[in-house]
Amino acid sequence: MIKSKLGHYISEVEIEAILPHVFIKELEPGRLLFIEESIDENNYFLIEGLMKRYFETGKKRNITNFIKPGNLISNLSSEISDGKAWETLEAVTKVKLLYITKQSLFSICKSNYKLGLLYLDFIMKIRKNQTNKLRQIINKKSNEKVENFMVAYKPFADYVPQNEIASFLNVSPETLSRTKRAMITKSS
Repeated sequence: MIKSKLGHYISEVEIEAILPHVFIKELEPGRLLFIEESIDENNYFLIEGLMKRYFETGKKRNITNFIKPGNLISNLSSEISDGKAWETLEAVTKVKLLYITKQSLFSICKSNYKLGLLYLDFIMKIRKNQTNKLRQIINKKSNEKVENFMVAYKPFADYVPQNEIASFLNVSPETLSRTKRAMITKSS
């Protein structure tokens, strides 16, 4: 199963080289992978389920991303700040993640630099793919953002509270409802 999930991104030979250094983690809905101000230096690859990334200002929760299978999750702030997470990452549904520790990655690079470069190339391919998909959703008019989100996240949209989708898309809850109604009307 793991090979089939990774096979979209890297070759069979590359998978065989990386797998011995990869671990599996599962989370139930509502469980946190990491929270603001925490330190987590692992690189995760989501293979099942849906997660949300957010930060809080006062009592307001600001959703910055919904993460679905095939996406890479890492606490990039650990490389560019004091090592503390900027956001909280929470499981929306039951999730399964593959991960590699920072220590394992350093070990790989030290003992086999080609394998280390291969893994880093794998990360960059996924990051580029994620960035392009996110731009396709976010850089649109309000109704187009909602339509793109509902198509891209269709299997998961029912699990996410409407106010969180609106926060993520930076649209009003009214615009979200109106556009969703229009989509339903158009499809029937």
